[in-house]
Formats: sequence, structure tokens, C-alpha cells
Amino acid sequence: MNYHNFSLTNDEWKRAILTGLLVSFVIVSMPTRTVTAQEILPDSPEVQTDQTAGVSQFSFTLPEAGTNERVAREISTGYKVVRAYARVPSTAYTSRPEETDSTPFITADGTHVRDGIVAANFLKFGTKIRIPELFGDKIFEVHDRMNKRYNVKVDVWMDNLAKARQHGIRRVTIEIVEPVEKS
Repeated sequence: MNYHNFSLTNDEWKRAILTGLLVSFVIVSMPTRTVTAQEILPDSPEVQTDQTAGVSQFSFTLPEAGTNERVAREISTGYKVVRAYARVPSTAYTSRPEETDSTPFITADGTHVRDGIVAANFLKFGTKIRIPELFGDKIFEVHDRMNKRYNVKVDVWMDNLAKARQHGIRRVTIEIVEPVEKS
């Protein structure tokens, strides 16, 4: 059996370690933050700060400690999912008297209609929800009710009848969300 003797200088070891770190972090598919090489190997001559530009000669990306897709979404939106309902019927309504009661611009809990209001009989007033398939990370709040015959259904308030009709009826995932506690 042939053995090879590998002898590396101090700078070569630093380069090999830095390369290993870069490769291992690139492979990980997580939310990232940019870190300068100066933070990783401050004594290495390869990563000295360019004094004229005030930046390192090169930088690379490291994953945030303990993050994954769910945590990254919580951080970016400020909300965490506490429960989800699949295949919930979703419709849209406007403030036309034919679609509401005698006070079309007042919700069931007494607030004025506005963008982000939904009606849902199966959720408490003030519950914050997302409908990711249709509205991404937009937060809606339950302030209205529907006819009692609609047990599990979400009705999104819209200011435009054409948009409400275009919405139609869809089966969607409803995410119940709460604000993320700041640590």
C-alpha cells in the first residue's frame, strides 16, 4: 500500500479549513446571513480588510444558527403558525346591502370594514389568519360573521364586486397565526 505524506504550511491549513467551511455551508439549504471571512479567520492574510473600500476582500454566506424554513418565515413576517386547516371553503364579499345586513360597513364586532377583514363563524373575533395560496403572507383578522348555516368557511371582505366575483369559491389552507415573541 502506498502512503502519501501531506505536509501543509500554516497558511495552507487555514485555506483548507476555510474551503471546508465554505463547502459545508453552501451545501446546507437554510436561510442565510452574510459574514465576512475576516470574522471567521481574522489572522489570515487572505482575508485582510481592504482599507480603501472598508470591506473584506471577499465574503461568503453562513446559515443562521438554528434556523429553518419555518423559523425564517416567522422572522420575516413576525408571525408563527399555531394551527392550520386544510380545504376550507373561501369566498369573498363586499359591503353591498344585498350581501350584508342593514349596516353594511359595520362588522359583527362593531368595527368598520377595511382591507384585511374576514368573516368566519368557527374562529373567535380578533383571530389572525393567513391564506397563503391566495394572499401569501398577508395577515387577515376575523371581525365579521356569516349566516349561521356556514359552520367552517372563510369570507374575505373586498372593496370591489368584480374582485369578489373573480375570487369565487375556493378550498384553501387557513393558517391561524400569532405574533412571534421578541426575545
